[in-house]
Amino acid sequence: MKHKTARRILYAAAFTALSAAAMVAQVTPRPAALDAAFDRALRSGDTAAVRAALKRGSDPNGKDAAGNPALMLATMFGDAGAVRALLDAGANPNQPNAAGATALMWAIPDRDKVRMLIHKGADVNARSAPGRTPLLIASAVDGGAGMVRMLLDKGANPNVKDNLKGIPLLFTGGGMASALMEAAKTKDTAALRLFLEMGLDVNAMDNNGNTALTEAALRGNLEAVKLLLAAGADVNHKTKLPTQTNALALAATRNSVPVARELIKSGADVNATDGSGSTPLMWAAYSEQGSASMLDLLLAAGASADVRNKAGETPMMWALRNGESPITARLRAAGAALTSASPVCATIRPAGQRMEAQAAQIQDAVERAIAPLQQSGPQFFKKSGCISCHHQSLPQMAIARARHRGFHVDEEAAQKSLKTVAGFLTPAGEILAEGTDVLPNIPVSGGYILMGLAAANYQPDFVTAAAVHNIAAKQLTDGSWYGWAMRAPLEAGDIRSTAIALRALQLYTPPGRRMEMQSRIQRAATWLRNARPHNTEEQVMQLIGLAWAGVPHRDLRRLAASVLDAQQDDGGWSQLDGRETDAYVTGEALVALAASGMVRPPDDAYQRGVAYLLRTQHADGTWHVRTRSFPFQPLVDSGFPHGRDQWISAAGTSWAAMALSLAAPSEPRTVISALR
Repeated sequence: MKHKTARRILYAAAFTALSAAAMVAQVTPRPAALDAAFDRALRSGDTAAVRAALKRGSDPNGKDAAGNPALMLATMFGDAGAVRALLDAGANPNQPNAAGATALMWAIPDRDKVRMLIHKGADVNARSAPGRTPLLIASAVDGGAGMVRMLLDKGANPNVKDNLKGIPLLFTGGGMASALMEAAKTKDTAALRLFLEMGLDVNAMDNNGNTALTEAALRGNLEAVKLLLAAGADVNHKTKLPTQTNALALAATRNSVPVARELIKSGADVNATDGSGSTPLMWAAYSEQGSASMLDLLLAAGASADVRNKAGETPMMWALRNGESPITARLRAAGAALTSASPVCATIRPAGQRMEAQAAQIQDAVERAIAPLQQSGPQFFKKSGCISCHHQSLPQMAIARARHRGFHVDEEAAQKSLKTVAGFLTPAGEILAEGTDVLPNIPVSGGYILMGLAAANYQPDFVTAAAVHNIAAKQLTDGSWYGWAMRAPLEAGDIRSTAIALRALQLYTPPGRRMEMQSRIQRAATWLRNARPHNTEEQVMQLIGLAWAGVPHRDLRRLAASVLDAQQDDGGWSQLDGRETDAYVTGEALVALAASGMVRPPDDAYQRGVAYLLRTQHADGTWHVRTRSFPFQPLVDSGFPHGRDQWISAAGTSWAAMALSLAAPSEPRTVISALR
């Protein structure tokens, strides 16, 4: 019973909270007041058609069947021109939808829409049933200080919190965050300065016990950390049970050496333990972005190299999971004892004779891989209450590629999976539209979900538009998205977060917002082009992200060459230097190389990767990939093989199946849409 409760808290809390909050003000849907042509015009973002409908006499204050006013639909699906047309025709800027939200809430982060609505008298203190206000939403937008000032100048209340609850094991998105805390999540500190000058409580907590300081440290924002410490932030504050994490541990995880140094200067306890008994040094040793300089800083400040957490694990044990590195060398120099844990060393399998994989071999391998993925997905959802990237989204992409090649898939199971994902996400539409982050790590988790839905040919609707809207609002001004999650490799690092987020924008951008989203994609591509990967897996994600973005071939050629240089003698790739080759990054690398157009499936490098995958597939159709993620989540056994490693093995099996499907004879030469 205890484990069942823990799983429910971990996986289902966010979505149940989203569903409940979005339905607080639920009413029986009214008959559609919008005529069909007007509704289509609004949802297609066709400003000319919106104007024509209004001219014909369509009601600018009409609502759709779900209770969303025409003005709110124009705000979500259209550009500023469509919003202006409705306002000029007499649309009420304060007309709420069924959840009590208004157009001003949905308008953020578009400054032009916000300015227009405020000018027309939009209520800056309107509050939805989930408790969101325009100021709370705007405060979390990087570079959104101008909107914050507009709202404050009109009398927005800076002391309001929402009513939401997030997953209690996460370090952000707990719900009931203050405007100050929301501002601490951004890289730009202008709004944060405004709130500090107003005297907002610097140590206010959300439901999970997070503060503005822990939010800023999690994101590596040095300037924000300095401002908050100067304003009296508690440097040793710990979040609530069960996490009990402090700012220094979060900075260590992100390898934010300047932030860690500032925290230590302000008195941070370098040996403080979190809920698992782990210390900042352990998190630094675990981080795939870890550096010797972070360890030097912590050790010089008195961090113990031989501490053990509640599971009996030491910093050296966690460092060795990522292979031999400068981290392990520093720990040995500090006197860290060797442990019973074996280093994760590269295991080079015999390359074997190069061969062109035959169609029958590939078909058999792919179909054997798809079967356990389709069988375990429903079991994972049944036991966890969670749709996941590893058991739903990535398998949906693998199934789509197999289907495209004419391979057998269980179509009934595929449709059930699609209905499960769509049905689970739909209640979150309103909460996504209101810019919350209680849905964990939406740029990545939402991006995976949208990629899976697109692969399953799910048609765009309100919830896909709301997800894109939420992801867009979280983009930083430099074009990137924070990758704060600690679940390597599926959810870790800014490169992965940015690549997946831009893909989500490509797949489900509402037509009326195409110009806005194209600009965001271009900024994301510019950031990705200049990013410096920490390891091979990040190199692969950088390549596939830029291939999706359609950057010039000269840039892709350079990156593809770097990925090819990392191919091992056995034909596979390793996620990190010093680790064994595996199906996860090998399949991912092959798909990325094919998507870039720099390597075709018949080419020698691709065929060596195919041979590796065929050689390492288990008899049950799966591939075993060893996890390197911190085990803060209780295992939910879906029936997929490989025990504790089953989640990443399911993801690896999906990538391997996609790569093999691309290698089937007669695959088109251009495969930029390889994941569709």
